[in-house]
Amino acid sequence: MGFQSVLIQAVAVVGISVAAGVAHQAIKPISRSLAPAVPAPAAATPAPTTPAPAPVASGTAPSTAAVTPAPAAQPPAASDPHSKYPAGTFVTLEQTRQLLETQAAEFVDARNADEYAAGAIPGAFSIPPDAFAGGAIPEVLNFIAREKKVVVYCGGGSCDASILVALRLQGMGFRDVVVFKDGYNGWTAAGLPTTAAPGGAK
Repeated sequence: MGFQSVLIQAVAVVGISVAAGVAHQAIKPISRSLAPAVPAPAAATPAPTTPAPAPVASGTAPSTAAVTPAPAAQPPAASDPHSKYPAGTFVTLEQTRQLLETQAAEFVDARNADEYAAGAIPGAFSIPPDAFAGGAIPEVLNFIAREKKVVVYCGGGSCDASILVALRLQGMGFRDVVVFKDGYNGWTAAGLPTTAAPGGAK
């Protein structure tokens, strides 16, 4: 083989190498562009948010609460004139009836003599408040057992004669004195027995 043939082959080899290199450079970017892209991490989906309630002034109810109308003002109850006295001062109609039926108490009628003469609770003694006038001690007290309960009554309602007499009796040593606040009117209205007294003391 002559020198010229060798030279031609060498040039050909170089040319092929150069061409292969150029082709490789041209193919490389294309293959790069076809490589699958690495997916970017998915963004976190924000959780649904509940709208914050509107600010409420301190001490006020939320605006969504139902408004309850204030109850109508009630007229003040009539004051009980007996409420200022301690518990146990008064006895009821039923208690008074039982005390009479069982003879467990002495009875004192604090109404005036004329009312007493027209009718009284059976067995009651007549001792109106004026019987203590001037520091007097009614003689009838000698007939009332001090160791027994004493029930004092008057007409009932706003009548306070029974309370005045009860306080006098307590001041004279009667330890167990109570007041029947319904009085004679409450007694007769209940249809309970009465008796006409001879007027004055029993």
